[in-house]
Amino acid sequence: PNGTIWASHAFKGIYKIRLDPKGKKTEEIRYYGQAEGFPSNFNIHLFQLGSSVVFATGQGFYRHDPLTDRIQPYTELNEYLGDDAATHRIVDAQNGRYWFVTRDRLALF
Repeated sequence: PNGTIWASHAFKGIYKIRLDPKGKKTEEIRYYGQAEGFPSNFNIHLFQLGSSVVFATGQGFYRHDPLTDRIQPYTELNEYLGDDAATHRIVDAQNGRYWFVTRDRLALF
């Protein structure tokens, strides 16, 4: 949503930074780490997938649930992709298509 910045730290986890309506001041910083279910390897990449913020861990996808303000496994996407859920990068290919990049291959969905 507007006024929200997501940031990933290679060793610490994910931060959600909420700005004031003018976008000049930080109103809240929320940390999401292992307690939220992320794997201990914090090599997490952030992506916009449609209207959702998606986190690729290389071990599966997670997403933010705005109703509970929790990070949860993205079960539907992980099941749909099967072995390709080990993706660590997503690249927008436009028109509702995305490149999913694993360590040894590319897949277009």
